[in-house]
Amino acid sequence: MDELAYYLGMPAHGALAVVVSTVVLYTAITSLLSRAGQRLYASPSSLDLAVVTVLGAIVGRSILGQVPTLSGGLLALGTLFVVEGLAGRVRRSERMSRRRRHRAVAVMVGGHVQRHELQRLGLDESVLWSALRCAGVRGPHEVSLVVVEPDGRTGTVKQYSDGRRETTYSDGSIAVWHPDGSREYTGADGCQQMVTKNEDGSLTHSNCDGSSQTTHHLADGSTRVTFSDGRVATTNPNGSRTLVDADGNTFTEDLNPDGSMTRTRPDGSSMTQMPDGSFVLTTADGQVREATRNADGELEVEFEGGQVTLAADGSGTVVTDDGSTVEIEVAADGTTTATDEEGEESAWDPSGDTSLTTSEGDSATRSINADGSLVTTDDEGNETVWSPDEDLAAGVRRRA
Repeated sequence: MDELAYYLGMPAHGALAVVVSTVVLYTAITSLLSRAGQRLYASPSSLDLAVVTVLGAIVGRSILGQVPTLSGGLLALGTLFVVEGLAGRVRRSERMSRRRRHRAVAVMVGGHVQRHELQRLGLDESVLWSALRCAGVRGPHEVSLVVVEPDGRTGTVKQYSDGRRETTYSDGSIAVWHPDGSREYTGADGCQQMVTKNEDGSLTHSNCDGSSQTTHHLADGSTRVTFSDGRVATTNPNGSRTLVDADGNTFTEDLNPDGSMTRTRPDGSSMTQMPDGSFVLTTADGQVREATRNADGELEVEFEGGQVTLAADGSGTVVTDDGSTVEIEVAADGTTTATDEEGEESAWDPSGDTSLTTSEGDSATRSINADGSLVTTDDEGNETVWSPDEDLAAGVRRRA
């Protein structure tokens, strides 16, 4: 048992040594990669890979100390994740990113090799010529520009006599620009995206999944986007928008002088939302519901029979005119739970499923099937099913 504890445990001074070693070696390796990373990514030769492998072995052995133990390994992993998290925050700061960020470097311009840039990156010409061969270049006269991207990819730009410009990257992706503004992009996975300029001046964006959208810039300054599924969205110069869905229903959004936005649905109902989140809802039959912000910043909604008070996360309280109270809570996963004074509880998760719990502890769940039917299952496994065209009194009951 003592021998087992020796290999699994770790004394206090050993733990301190693991933490210090992890921090120091992490700093050393990241400093090395920040200086030579672009070269290693652009030219991963067998020697470079061997050096990286040896470095990994040295770092791992140095961190764990003279006798590797389970506790030491777990502590090293934990320290590594913590240091990486802290370093990520530092890297995200604008000042540090400007200081340490790699930039794309041109290593061939107009068919002429920029040898001083290759030397600065630690690359030789064989890497450049290999990238040109992979891009299908037959000679330097075909090359307009070759750049080494910050992630180490090389991009070879070919200029054709018809005005086309083609960039081939070392990962196999290709981007082509045409003189009329059309362009094509083929990813390394074969996914092709295209932007085609039409005769009327509009641009059609074709996506990998077969969908597309065509953008028209109209004479009045508005922009109309037509989607392949039949939707049409129009944005006017004043910021208002109109959306026609695939079924021909029209939705409008109007930006008012006070900064509020009015959204109108096909049935005539509308909602005007203020910059502070308060709103006025007008139903299709003319009824008005108003939501205002109170001194605590909560949203208060008056309705026929009571009032709802909601916090920023959607939680709040419903108080009816007869004094009944319902508490609403919103969990981190988006589930909303409403509990009344008698202890009855209803919960809705983001998928639309509902769970009901009575004050006696009886429970049931309600979900919607793909065909639109509604299924309620009690805690004994009995099911009641309603088809989409039935009311709740016509359900078919199935026993477990």
